[in-house]
Formats: sequence, structure tokens, C-alpha cells
Amino acid sequence: MEALVPPQDAGRWAAVPHPGSLNQKSLALRVTAAVDASGTLVRSAPALVRQDEIDTIREEYIELGVAQGVPGRGQFGVSATNTGDYTVAVTNGDFNSLFVALQLALQPLSLRVNSGYRNPVHNAYHVGKASGAVSDSWHQYGCAADLQTFPTLPVFPTAAQLAAAQSYWDAVADQALSLGFIVEQRDPDPQHADASFSGVGHVHIELKCPLAP
Repeated sequence: MEALVPPQDAGRWAAVPHPGSLNQKSLALRVTAAVDASGTLVRSAPALVRQDEIDTIREEYIELGVAQGVPGRGQFGVSATNTGDYTVAVTNGDFNSLFVALQLALQPLSLRVNSGYRNPVHNAYHVGKASGAVSDSWHQYGCAADLQTFPTLPVFPTAAQLAAAQSYWDAVADQALSLGFIVEQRDPDPQHADASFSGVGHVHIELKCPLAP
């Protein structure tokens, strides 16, 4: 067997473009079978064995060392809030059910998901620390969402626009908390400068979801 590039190295992901092709990411082996037939060695034509899309995503969790572990193949599916680099995402029934309850409770307010599922490479390199993304983000397990605040604020909002956005933020956050979501604080904490916060532009909700056995 012959291992093909790319090598199994966490540093390789930084060079993968967004979203990149599957062949740029997946690991592969070139396999040749050999049989000794009466003293004559007969070799087959080489066959390429390559990770499929789900196992390529799972490889990201392994190589980037995501703290919560590697999701099983059965946890992947199609998701309307997939904002990652692949056609499938990790889905979580508990989070999805609570999110539907949040949508119903907030009617007629509309909810728009800016960021839902993110695969680890997307989270690390395409979102990055400047946005507040963290290496153990629950976005990587289908258990977090960033909800757009309305009205969408310009760079220099008026006092009325800011007040309206804060009111929307408070309504969404209060309802999410009542349903059992964890809500990231909106404003920086002067007592804890390293604590993450969402700002008024979006409401970050999450659940700490255990991996399925």
C-alpha cells in the first residue's frame, strides 16, 4: 500500500482553500494486490481507496484535536443551517427541537441563522479568532447558532437603531434562556476581559451536547 498526499498533519489544513475540493482534503491509499501463483508473482492493477466526505470531515476532528471528540458517521446529515465547507453537517435532535420551539415562541419575530454548523477547519481558519470562534465551539457539533439581530446595524447606528437592536437581542436571549439554551453575553465584562461576548449584532445560543454513543 502507498499513502498518498495530503499527509496526516494538522498544519496542512491552513493551506486548503475555502471550501476546497474533497481531493484536496481526503486521505487516500493506493492498493495493489499480489498473488504468488506457482512461483510467479502476479500483481493487480493499483486501486485508489479514498476517504468519503463524512470521513474527511471526521478526519478534521482528529487532526485538529477538537476537545469534545469525533462524531460518529451516523450523526451526519443534511442541515438547513449548515454553514460549513461540506454538503453534510453534524446534526443534533435536541438542539433542533429546542430551536423550533424558540422560533414558535418568538413569532412574529423572524429568526435568521448567520452561522450554524461549522466543520473544524472552517471554524479554525475560515471564521477565526477575530470573530470570537473558539477551538471547542459547539458549532462543530450542530449545537450552536448565531442569530442575526434586527434591524441590521450600519457601521454608525443611530441611537434609535441601536435601541431597537438591543430590544430584539433581549427578546431573543430571554426566550432562549427560558427554553434551556446557553446564551453568550452581549457586552464585554470589565471584570473578565477574556470572556467571550457576542455584541449586539447577533445572539449566540448553544447547548452542550454529548456525543451519541
